Amino acid sequence: MERVKKFLLINLRWILLPLTLAVLIPAFPGVLGPQNWMELLRVSAPVAVAITGMSFIQSGGWVDISCGCQIALSSALMVRCGLGGWSLWMALIVCILVGLLCGAANGLLIWRLGFAPTAAVISMMFVTYGLASLAEAHNAADGGTAAFSAAAFGTPIALLIMLLCLIVGYLLFNQTFVGRYLLAVKEDENAVRMSGANTGLVAFSGFVIGALFFGVAAFLDTGIRGAVPVTQSVEYDALVILGTHLSGASSSARRSIGHNFSMICTILSALVLVSIQRVTDAFGLNSAIAYVIFGVVLMIELYFGRSSHRFSLHK
Repeated sequence: MERVKKFLLINLRWILLPLTLAVLIPAFPGVLGPQNWMELLRVSAPVAVAITGMSFIQSGGWVDISCGCQIALSSALMVRCGLGGWSLWMALIVCILVGLLCGAANGLLIWRLGFAPTAAVISMMFVTYGLASLAEAHNAADGGTAAFSAAAFGTPIALLIMLLCLIVGYLLFNQTFVGRYLLAVKEDENAVRMSGANTGLVAFSGFVIGALFFGVAAFLDTGIRGAVPVTQSVEYDALVILGTHLSGASSSARRSIGHNFSMICTILSALVLVSIQRVTDAFGLNSAIAYVIFGVVLMIELYFGRSSHRFSLHK
């Protein structure tokens, strides 16, 4: 019985994520039925990419609450590119550059200037919120909210970009020294420092890689749904942070059994969160209800994550 309990706790997300979808889809066929599956996947793609980026940051023991503002800033600049007649792929380069600059700024504040990670990301949140607000106002003055034709972001393209990002994330996380050092820093930063590794550089790497994925997420989301308003940045943060926890990338229990980043759990997490959002929207419920649900789910996940870590240590 003890082994069964230990197995269930450590592998809980592999059971609950598919089970949640299995309950939601039949319960709301008009919203989540087979006719909507491809659209659901398409809309979930940016969230899955952003979760991939946050996985690198949370695995090191940090949380980037400037994620939503970074995505809003990239989105506003992508709209600007569309209004200026730039090509789609030039807009992608702009989004990636914004992510690179934001991630590098966060990393340098921590690595070179000695900022606490929380102080660094809060500072970046204010800066990117202000810049995104200015860019949005400029776009609105020119009458622009959509960047490019949604036809350019059909389901095959969106899914292809998402899968490419997930594969790159998986390889970086599980097959390179970057992933190993990020996990080691969260477990015992002093031991990593004593081994001769530069923990500041590790933090810099995690924030830069994460922000690059945020840039791609902004590119996808803007192409699929139009501009991401900066007023929704907190909601985006909530989605991505919770999705990262649900995917297990920041879970001590999964690290202890050698599974650091799962593409399947990342996609399932994005699908579950977007499905809950769509159900609340379809029934005309206040969107805040979805975030109350997300908060309760996060508390439950954290509780079981602690329990599963305790069991894994005695495995």
